[in-house]
Amino acid sequence: MWILITLENGLWVDKKSFNTIEECESSQKSATGISYIFYDGEFPADIQEQNLLLEKINDVNDNPISMVTVGLDLSTSKKDVHASTCSGDCYCVIANGSRRCETKYCSGSWCWWVPCGSSC
Repeated sequence: MWILITLENGLWVDKKSFNTIEECESSQKSATGISYIFYDGEFPADIQEQNLLLEKINDVNDNPISMVTVGLDLSTSKKDVHASTCSGDCYCVIANGSRRCETKYCSGSWCWWVPCGSSC
């Protein structure tokens, strides 16, 4: 299954499910805001097949996916609003010498991280 989800003001809104990536891409053309296509199904066990799936997802998204975490359950993450300058469900991520607000969409133990468009 494929998911089309839109990010507005640091919050995920307007989540739609599709059977094929082509249906998702077609719907993405009329989406408002920043939208992403994610895979929301059983992930292949083979690393090469995983890499092909990740490449496909990166290819269909106009906006960058900055990071994917595997094997980490982040479904109960909690933000300290007093320590964060990021809006909505965005978190301050410090990596590779930069600070930026990012949010995640998780499917099982896979999480897709995307920029929220601001720094922290």
